Amino acid sequence: MISHSVHHYVNSNNQKAYIQGMVTKFRLGDAKPVSLPALPGQILSMEQSPSMPTQMNEMQQIPYAEAIGHILWLVMISWPDVVFQVGQLAQYMKNPGMANWEALKRLICYLNTTCDLWLTLASRKRCDPIVHADAGWASQYDH
Repeated sequence: MISHSVHHYVNSNNQKAYIQGMVTKFRLGDAKPVSLPALPGQILSMEQSPSMPTQMNEMQQIPYAEAIGHILWLVMISWPDVVFQVGQLAQYMKNPGMANWEALKRLICYLNTTCDLWLTLASRKRCDPIVHADAGWASQYDH
C-alpha cells in the first residue's frame, strides 16, 4: 500500500508541485515522459475488470480511486485536455482492472510531462479561441 501524502500541495496552489507529489505518491518517478494522456485507439471496457478472486485481491492493493481523486482536483482547476480520459477512467472505480490502472498511471505521467504548460487567459479586447476536440465517444463499448 502506498503511504506518502500529497495533501499539503493542494493548499499551495502550485500545480507543478502537486503533480510532482502525485508522481512520487504513486511511484512513477522513473516513468518515461508521454505526450498523450491516453494511448491512441485505447478501448477500456468492463470486460477488463477483475473477475477472479486473485485478480480482485491484486487490485485491492492498488490505490485506483485515490489516484482518480487526485487527478479530479487538478482537472477541475485547469487541465481540460484530460477531462474525457478522467471520465473514462472514473467509470471503473468500483472494479478497476490492471488495464485501467495502467491507463491511469499513463495519465499521471502525461500530467507530469506537461506540468510546465498551462492555459493563460490574457485580457484583450477580443478573444477568439480556437479549440479542437476528439472525445472518441463512439469508440467506447460501455456507454
